[in-house]
Amino acid sequence: VGTLGSASMALSLAGQPAQAMALSDRAWEIDSTLGTPITTSLLALVDGGQRAEASRRAEVVLRTATRPQVLARATYVLGVAGERTRALTMARQLTERFAGSDEGANSLGAAWFAVGDTGRALPLLERAVAIPDYFVLSNLGLRMYDPVRATPRFAAIVRKLGLDVALFTLPNGGRPR
Repeated sequence: VGTLGSASMALSLAGQPAQAMALSDRAWEIDSTLGTPITTSLLALVDGGQRAEASRRAEVVLRTATRPQVLARATYVLGVAGERTRALTMARQLTERFAGSDEGANSLGAAWFAVGDTGRALPLLERAVAIPDYFVLSNLGLRMYDPVRATPRFAAIVRKLGLDVALFTLPNGGRPR
């Protein structure tokens, strides 16, 4: 399932939503409880326009998951799928529950990106880079970061990771248009 979730996200980032959604569906059928790969694959559903299904699945994940990364990704999916009020409630709950946790740093950032609160999300992203958090290292192309790509703080994050600042600070984060 992990491979399917990662492949689903890679296809989504590569601008192939139909293939990404097919892999997402397959991962869900195999094991809907495997948190990180499943929430990664849910992002492909959102990118492919399947917001209602992504939201439904995110709610299932929120009922069963315990890890902050998984809970925050599911929260992010809810927010971008149009469930902003629910995502805001979850972001607040996650902040209260995991504040101060290294494991929760980037996770909480994702939850705040879900509701458009970049003022809360960016410091958490900066903290995650300092830890370092593998999710940040491998996912700077996600649409989640589009609202802050043009900021000096995001450029500093990319620079600190040793990545191509010119590529990741493009409006589309280097994804195909």
